[in-house]
Amino acid sequence: MNELLMICILIIGILSLYLSIKILNSKGIIITFITFSIISFIISFKYLTLSTFQINANVLTYCIMFTSISLLLEKNYNKEANKMINLNLLLNIFSSIILYIMAYYTQSINDTIAINMANVFTNNVRLLIITPISTFVSLKILIYIYNKVKKLYNNIFISMVSTYLAIGLIDLIITKFIAYYKILSLQSIIKILLSTYMIELIIIVVYSIIITLYQSKKVKKWLIYIC
Repeated sequence: MNELLMICILIIGILSLYLSIKILNSKGIIITFITFSIISFIISFKYLTLSTFQINANVLTYCIMFTSISLLLEKNYNKEANKMINLNLLLNIFSSIILYIMAYYTQSINDTIAINMANVFTNNVRLLIITPISTFVSLKILIYIYNKVKKLYNNIFISMVSTYLAIGLIDLIITKFIAYYKILSLQSIIKILLSTYMIELIIIVVYSIIITLYQSKKVKKWLIYIC
């Protein structure tokens, strides 16, 4: 069931990015990034079991964020990319504050939502604090690495995959290792890190192949047809 859900979200993610770019151009990329960044933060403390792997639930949303930034950098919209990353940090901080308020205000007798939110905050407080910071840092480094690789190869597939090899590992180590240190066993943390890293890498490879083919117009007609 989770495998089918992942495939559906994978398809929805790339189609939503395509449609937003088709309709709104670079503004569509920004809107897609903001939308998926909010979703990514909200589900960042959830996990999915994919076959025998345990992965973070925001795997796909993070990959859409990564792809959105890469597309802006490919168009040399560095200022817009930096503004998006700064806005993402503010949105994540704001979301954390909202969760904190909902967790600790006085609940009414029938208010089960606030009780659940209190559990979400208290059980994941480190993750909710670290996630905005690690995402901000990793995406800033993404801009630097992507531009360096782009100058060397000028190939979006190589740029995206090479950048993720470094950025994905940095983000996961900072976020998951620190957040779950002494909460989960070291073996469990390493399994989650490796599983999430591997799945995200596969998704980034798939997205970068689709984008490369689209730019070469081999799948452009097919995308236009189904959309």
